[in-house]
Amino acid sequence: ASQGAGDFAVHVPDAGQATRWLARLPGVAASLPGNLLGQAELTGRWTGGWAQALSTAVAKPSGTPPFQLNAQLAVPTLELRPAAGNAISVRKLQLDASGSLGALDINLQGELATGTQRASLNTHATGGLSAANQWQARIANLALEMQDSTHPGPWTLQLDQALALKGTRTSVEAAAGSASVKGPVPGSVRIAWQPVAWSHEGSRTLLRTQGTLQGLPMGWLETLANSVDGNGQLAQLGLKGDLLLDGDWNVQAAQTLQISANLYRKSGDLQLLTGNGSANGTPSTISAGIRTARLGLRTDGDKLSTSLRWDSERAGQAEADLSTQLRPSAGNWLWPADAPLNGTVRASLPQVGIWSVLAPPGWRLRGTLAANATLSGTRLAPLWTGTLQADDLALRSVVEGIELRDGRLRASLDGQRLNITEFSLHGAPTAANTTTAIPSNDGGSLTATGDVRWNNTAPAGIQMDIQAQAKALRISARADRRLTVSGNLQATLAQGKLALLGTLKADQALFILPDESAPTLGKDVIVRKRTSTPSPIATATPSATAPAASSNTPEVNVTLDLGDDFHLVGKGLDTRLTGKLVLRAGPTLAGPRVTGELRTVRGSYKAYGQALDIEDGILRFNGAYDNPSLDVLAIRPNLSVRVGVQINGTALLPNIRLYSDSDLSDAEKLAWLVLGRSAANGGAEGAVLQQAALALLGGNGKGLSGGLASALGLDELSFSGSANNADGTTSAAAVTFGKRLSRNFYVAYEHSLAGTLGTLYIFYDLSKRFTLRGQTGEQSAIDLIFTLPYD
Repeated sequence: ASQGAGDFAVHVPDAGQATRWLARLPGVAASLPGNLLGQAELTGRWTGGWAQALSTAVAKPSGTPPFQLNAQLAVPTLELRPAAGNAISVRKLQLDASGSLGALDINLQGELATGTQRASLNTHATGGLSAANQWQARIANLALEMQDSTHPGPWTLQLDQALALKGTRTSVEAAAGSASVKGPVPGSVRIAWQPVAWSHEGSRTLLRTQGTLQGLPMGWLETLANSVDGNGQLAQLGLKGDLLLDGDWNVQAAQTLQISANLYRKSGDLQLLTGNGSANGTPSTISAGIRTARLGLRTDGDKLSTSLRWDSERAGQAEADLSTQLRPSAGNWLWPADAPLNGTVRASLPQVGIWSVLAPPGWRLRGTLAANATLSGTRLAPLWTGTLQADDLALRSVVEGIELRDGRLRASLDGQRLNITEFSLHGAPTAANTTTAIPSNDGGSLTATGDVRWNNTAPAGIQMDIQAQAKALRISARADRRLTVSGNLQATLAQGKLALLGTLKADQALFILPDESAPTLGKDVIVRKRTSTPSPIATATPSATAPAASSNTPEVNVTLDLGDDFHLVGKGLDTRLTGKLVLRAGPTLAGPRVTGELRTVRGSYKAYGQALDIEDGILRFNGAYDNPSLDVLAIRPNLSVRVGVQINGTALLPNIRLYSDSDLSDAEKLAWLVLGRSAANGGAEGAVLQQAALALLGGNGKGLSGGLASALGLDELSFSGSANNADGTTSAAAVTFGKRLSRNFYVAYEHSLAGTLGTLYIFYDLSKRFTLRGQTGEQSAIDLIFTLPYD
């Protein structure tokens, strides 16, 4: 009891083997937390008696040496794999302890990891057991570093001074102290606290703590928010700047709960997006000019209240006061479902670009907002009354060419209902363009009315019924994509199902398709995030690419009328489209479905280096929106023989063939289509093959001559070789330039490569069978051509 000495050592070279051995012992397997893997070693030595080690109250005879302990714990690597959840691993752990059990000197350092979380600790402390089952400790220094590998880091905590602790099995007391925290962005936060006391007696928990928080940078709030959602929304809100926040807290939990916590501006300001881009396209910013920014939390017994005060020169004003009641239960405080709510909210926000967070990337949303609302009811059934007003609303996307402006919103809150009495937006106005014959447009308008209802206690949840009407609304104003629509839409939400019904008509549209499409990755290429799990390679079968139906898919039934001025240009096509399509989608359909029929009006199509008139052009949709069936016939004009191109099949699998209304061979059809004459009139088969090869090698239907003709603003640029005429004479090689001035009027100029004279041709179609042709040059003549087709 008064003297002694000994050595001890525990070596675990294979923790997994030791765990499996222990699991075979009776009653031990159920108490094991999981599988252990790794190595560990504990060694040490003691001197002194056991009575001196277990109790400091035992009287020590004179001259008895004190109890001393010297122990070392080394854990190179040790991993606990529980039955559920992430594994917990300890690495490079080193613990050194020396002294008596009442006054140990401890050095501890090591690393702890679980999932994506990592932490490292380095500390030096003294302490141990004291009389009456009490313990005491003094942490001389502590450095804690934490990081999540999926977010910026690390975060570090450093004590500014030694911290004294004492307690029993049911209580802990900490002396006053302070610590500094540093994060992945510049700045350092100092946390200072007064003496802290915690105890648990029976069913009651007592807590007393108060302190201050100094120098919290606004950048930290953005980093913490990104750690939660990973979307960087605070950056889009414009919460940038040198704003620093201070805070304080005071918690007294005894018979009643008393909490006071505040967060308020210390110095600095915010930079806000204005929504107006600079000359180089970069959004400009302004200083908010913050005068007051404070957020507070209070409890007085069972009453909980929060308050917000915001006052700035250029970012508006806002005031909010909310209160409710808490209920004590088994030593804890609960927020019951029937807790009453009371509060008021008043806000006035000027026109700044922070609204852009509500829009997709690349979009800008702005406007002013004024709100005045009162809250009542209970936590489960809150009731709101008041008004919402927004003015000068605008939505803009430069990439998409969308610019909606001069918006206005008038809405009222009535219990669990939001009534939208007025909502309007206007499109961007345009001036008349005499070159393209586009009339002026004031931008049109979009108006909507309706209501949104919610009930937390009802199974239906949120319900909505909104009606919208568009009148000559100019949606897109890009040079290659113009669209003005009118029509009515109705959006409803009931029983968790969204439905969209209505009819839209294109008042005016122009879509210019690029001649070359952007490159795309093959179906065997899969792009995934580094943290995502590999996905199997999808097979290129229709069933694999078809989207799966979902019970959350909205019910869509919208009729699209292309109107009388829907112009489509590109890929060699220049035509107007008419017709109606019905767009349908729903939980019973595998993806959007389109039904209807479109027809071309006075269109042309460039094929084999020639501009062809589209006589019949029909696109029939009966399912997938990108694979209509085709029925197209394009004829080369101003020929005595009707030849052209006929397209059948579907858009994904078209069937293209040469066409003539008299029985001609494919070589003759190609000759008439390319050269405008028979291949037998002078052995021009080589020229035919040359023109066809140029068209095919062009890849986009233009070829070399087609590209030159387009660059020069011509419809035809062709070359004809020497040929023997019917009267025995020979015509030399010549170059022909042609331009269609209207549907029935065509002008061509032919110049011989061997001579100095040229010939000007004028063609005018009087009817389907009569054509008036005039020429001047080496020979002048006027002809009336009558065409009689026969088989």
